[in-house]
Amino acid sequence: MKTLRTLVSFVLFLAIAFFTSGFELSGTEELRQFDQSAFAEYQADPTFDYSTDYAKSDSVIALLILYFMEMLGSFFQSSGLENWWPFIFRLLVVLVVLAVVYYILKYRYGSVIERNTKTFAPAGVAVTGDDQVDFNRLLEESKAAGDYQLAIRYLFLKCLNDLHQSEVVKINPWKAPLDYVDELPGDKQKPFSDLVNLFEMTWYGEYAADKVNLDQSVKLVESVRA
Repeated sequence: MKTLRTLVSFVLFLAIAFFTSGFELSGTEELRQFDQSAFAEYQADPTFDYSTDYAKSDSVIALLILYFMEMLGSFFQSSGLENWWPFIFRLLVVLVVLAVVYYILKYRYGSVIERNTKTFAPAGVAVTGDDQVDFNRLLEESKAAGDYQLAIRYLFLKCLNDLHQSEVVKINPWKAPLDYVDELPGDKQKPFSDLVNLFEMTWYGEYAADKVNLDQSVKLVESVRA
């Protein structure tokens, strides 16, 4: 989530900088004068002729864009507003960038202004009705079977589910476990972060979980609930 916020802020900064670059600053400029005779020699030398002839595009889209740009150019020239064209062009680019960012956020998160607006109940984490998961039973069965790795997983899921049911966090499909840390009060962030690290280390890593790890998980869950 922090990475996304940083990316959006960076895009907005670039858009604003690009937009404001269309304004002319007041003041005087001292233009450098080149040696006209030497400049004419360079222009006459075919070695320095880098011009390239391009075949006219037969793409309908390219032709429409070219026609649209020519129409805009002729309009600004005929109306005496040619100095406004850089400003208008930058405004259009900024609007396109903002529209793209808006629809990305809208599609991915459900809203641009509110955070966590999409409710989500992934199977095995937060379910309701007839499909409700009995985490306590699964936890006890895992402990009885000596499967501490699975027990730590169910303990973590139960803790996350309880936080969701208490409306402390809101589960969403796009979140990683550590994404929920920012939603917790300050005193609960450290134990929950440690719980996530312990769960991921034992569940995804090549690490054999034991009863000591399970006891550590229980203490961390108690700290989160306190």
